[in-house]
Amino acid sequence: MSIKKKGSSTMKPMNRILVAEDEEDTLLGLEKILTKRGYNVDVAKDGFEAAEKVRAQPFDVVVSDLKMPRIDGMELLHMTKETNKNIAFIIITGYGTVESAMEAMRLGASNYIRKPISPNILIGAVEEALQAKDEESPAQATTRPEISGIRRSNVEHVWFSVQPDGTVLVGANEKFYEETGEIVYCDLPFEYDKVVKGQTCVRMLNVREHIPKKLCSPLSGTVIRVNDRMMTQPWLAQKDPYGEAWLFAVVPSRLEKELKEGQEGKAS
Repeated sequence: MSIKKKGSSTMKPMNRILVAEDEEDTLLGLEKILTKRGYNVDVAKDGFEAAEKVRAQPFDVVVSDLKMPRIDGMELLHMTKETNKNIAFIIITGYGTVESAMEAMRLGASNYIRKPISPNILIGAVEEALQAKDEESPAQATTRPEISGIRRSNVEHVWFSVQPDGTVLVGANEKFYEETGEIVYCDLPFEYDKVVKGQTCVRMLNVREHIPKKLCSPLSGTVIRVNDRMMTQPWLAQKDPYGEAWLFAVVPSRLEKELKEGQEGKAS
């Protein structure tokens, strides 16, 4: 799962990509997809070989399996960022967990994708990573802003709160629930889904209408937790919109940039 970008404006001639994967068929498949797209692709059959290539050669993006012999994807991510923080890193895995996704994002991964991977998903993740490299300076890419408390988003009816671990809680404000009325159904994203700022991520139904009310995400990133109670006890919305009725938690991918663009401020 990943954010899909239309077009290929982010791709520059000869962008260099290293693919690390211990399953030969998967490695060849990933190499074929990226080469066909026009990238200069090198491959490594495990994390140790990949680490040696990262030290010896310049790469724009590393696409790495999580589970590999000798050096796994998480260790390779750490070593890559120590070698060059500007290399974008994408984790792919068939054994994903919330904990490993959070750890990968904290270590600086651009994306975390679960197998099986479609060509569109892979290309979208690579192009997003390259676009982020173009838009952010090295300092911006490695600095997490210190933010706390409930914040109002420029996306209508949405609030968010940055947590001490860097994840972001997202919810709907009291005005949304006042206008919507009593909620009887709440459709939330799934764990590991990608959300994009300004795009629909939540749908709710009230007792009066059959047309769902939509909420858009205030930030882009990877969903790592959802509030299951809102699906079984949607009446919590009116009771505590800024507490028990939080909707989902996300690992943001472009937090500082999107805060600056939106000029969000603390809710009064």
